[in-house]
Amino acid sequence: MRVPVQPGNIPTNLALLRQTGARWVRINVAWSTVQPSQPPPVTYDWSTYDPVMDTTAALGLEPILTLFSTPTWASLNGDPNCAAKSEPAPAHLSDFAAFCTAIGQHYLGKVRYYQIWNEPNGAGNFIVTSGCAGPDDPAKAVRDYCQLLKIGADALHNVDPNIKVLMGGMGYGLPNPRPTFFADCMNDPTNPAWQSADIYDLHFYGPTSAPPGSSSPGLRDWIDQFRSVVPAQGTRPFFCTETGKQSLQADGPVGQSRQIRQVFPAMLQYGVEVVLWYQLSDSCQGCPDQPEAWGLIGWPAPGCDRTQYGPKLGYYALREFIQGGGRL
Repeated sequence: MRVPVQPGNIPTNLALLRQTGARWVRINVAWSTVQPSQPPPVTYDWSTYDPVMDTTAALGLEPILTLFSTPTWASLNGDPNCAAKSEPAPAHLSDFAAFCTAIGQHYLGKVRYYQIWNEPNGAGNFIVTSGCAGPDDPAKAVRDYCQLLKIGADALHNVDPNIKVLMGGMGYGLPNPRPTFFADCMNDPTNPAWQSADIYDLHFYGPTSAPPGSSSPGLRDWIDQFRSVVPAQGTRPFFCTETGKQSLQADGPVGQSRQIRQVFPAMLQYGVEVVLWYQLSDSCQGCPDQPEAWGLIGWPAPGCDRTQYGPKLGYYALREFIQGGGRL
């Protein structure tokens, strides 16, 4: 379950998650938040994340920390409008390594799973050119991401060899996709991803079966596309740290609940070892008119009426699935 870091609701919502029987949570940790100022001196501010980590530890949850969001001072393009999704400039790769070392040491004994970046197979999520919306360079994206993955994984493994590093989740149906990104990363001649990653990750937002006439693959075909390009020596577990559906779509909370009942058992049947919903709770972007309704805890109808905030049908579907023997 991805947990949005929003002050005020974290302990209550994480406690509700634990009541379902869920064990895993995924938390995005922005490098730009932890280290907003360019060194020297080297300083890290963990105050945004320490309360979340304390709560997860107290509840016995297993966190996966996704490391992303380049500080403007370290980004390739330096444009504050898109620096967070830009790759680090070559001169600042050592700063990213230092950040990975620092977070591994800071949460040593509390966090065993880290992920390097989010959906780098989308051109808008891992920008490798000088502008915010310039022409993409897919080959450079593969080279540079594989290098970043190795740098981050080496730093974290040097802190603790038992830490598990996830490759950035491969997004489904992204705008401006890099269709061969995963396969090309497996075959990168300098830093093949399978040598750095302990776990591969998929982000799935489609139906379990492809609709008639659709060019998009169904779930099993999509998973098989990834498995087919992994070399024998690179066999690793597959996780799915994002699958979701908004409850304000046409079929509402019932459709969100149905998505859980269909996708979660199918994922496990097809050999995905851990499945997480996107996301735990609604965020109120664009309030008071329209919340962002991916959460299983939030608003059952349009509007941000706090008196209506609470578990949705999907929350109970998740609880039923886990308590019936599903592994989450």
